[in-house]
Amino acid sequence: MWVSYVDMISPKSSFQYSGGEDQVFNLGLVIHDMNSTERQTCMNWINQFGKFKKWNFVLWPPYENLNDSAFVSFLKERGLIMGAYGYGQLVTPEQRAGQIDSMVEVFEARGISVKGVFMFQPDTYSLNYVYEKYGFEYYVGYCFEQYVIDYVTMKGGWQLPYYHSPEHALRPAQNSRGLVMFPHVIWDWSASLTVAHHLNTHVLDVYPYMYSNRSQAIDYCLRLIDTSLRCSRPFGYGCTMFEWKSLLSHQDFNETATEYYKQIIRRYGSICQLYNDTAAWFRSCYPATPAYEITFTSPYDNSTIEWYMDLSCRVARYGDYVKSYVVYVNQTDYWLDHVEYINFTLPPTETNSIDNSLKFTIDDLGGGWLRDTAKGGSIYYTGKLFDFYHAFRK
Repeated sequence: MWVSYVDMISPKSSFQYSGGEDQVFNLGLVIHDMNSTERQTCMNWINQFGKFKKWNFVLWPPYENLNDSAFVSFLKERGLIMGAYGYGQLVTPEQRAGQIDSMVEVFEARGISVKGVFMFQPDTYSLNYVYEKYGFEYYVGYCFEQYVIDYVTMKGGWQLPYYHSPEHALRPAQNSRGLVMFPHVIWDWSASLTVAHHLNTHVLDVYPYMYSNRSQAIDYCLRLIDTSLRCSRPFGYGCTMFEWKSLLSHQDFNETATEYYKQIIRRYGSICQLYNDTAAWFRSCYPATPAYEITFTSPYDNSTIEWYMDLSCRVARYGDYVKSYVVYVNQTDYWLDHVEYINFTLPPTETNSIDNSLKFTIDDLGGGWLRDTAKGGSIYYTGKLFDFYHAFRK
């Protein structure tokens, strides 16, 4: 079914930013299991940010932090708690279901009703399961165009909210039946692909990999947030999170992350949302995934790229050449009913990792550090990107 951009831009929300368009930001923190001293240190760190109560907390299995009722109460008072689940593709569908059941039981036993799940790589079977059995509302964790990092590859998806398809989590559903999908950080729509994977809103990915100067790294991330909020239609979206444990033994990282989050809350606190609120807003405004139009100029190298995405396809263009093109029709996730084997004693490679990438018609956008290669095949096209799907088929 073809849905035009005009058909999908009319809904409006109550969240406004100075640019006049609807804009939303999600701020998160990944918390692995810790001892009591570390939990107290974590609470002290969070307390630096005063009365801010729009935190999205991701707790990592085996969820021993939940045994500390004072810590759980502290997090509840300041935001939303969700569980993490990973590498579902390594076990059978029946085992995935059992692991998810156990996760839900652990949280409910502590009085926490979870309505979302975090996975660094979305597993379509698991997402279908939590949506159908438990009525989950959202997923968090997608990594835009990730290529062979942490034994995970996922190309062809999207880093703005969409409803997941039961056939493949990286493509949009044809309606609003499905989880609302969120990335955990926003990648530079241009330079992260052509320069380095590290160019994203995770400040400890930028510092010290791309900038050895802390202030410059923070400045780049803030400019990336601001550009991301303003570059897309029908609304602007941004997010970030990082793993709190990375601060425990690295004072420089601690100071960097602290200053970065203080700046975010100061600048964007009025549009920060809990994921459940953002998912509810998205459902109330969009009866299907909207058509997205993006014109983005990178704050890293000033390169400009255009993106377009709707229910049929995803297109990216540099100048007059379409460099990336994915058609969603008939794309089904192999791991819905298959199991992968990974040898974790060996480095991740194309063959020693989980790859649930979509298939590309044109795959010529890449070449950066920790990114896939550009494979050629760009097409000269100066028409409107929302017409490319029909023009190319002719």
